[in-house]
Amino acid sequence: MPSKSTLKRKPGETRSEYVSRLMKNKTMQKEYKDPKQRVAVAYSYWRQSTNKSKSKSKSKSKKTKR
Repeated sequence: MPSKSTLKRKPGETRSEYVSRLMKNKTMQKEYKDPKQRVAVAYSYWRQSTNKSKSKSKSKSKKTKR
């Protein structure tokens, strides 16, 4: 598994940029030799990071609505 710092989205990074970065990552290439599997894993990580950021923003908005 790639390091947490590798999986973390960079500020302003688009989905395409994120997936491309993970596709080029040496650890990802070693663990997922098949490019189709590697891209599927990269998109999965993207969705997870998107869901986490959405849940964080929802919890922040609930706190400010008092």
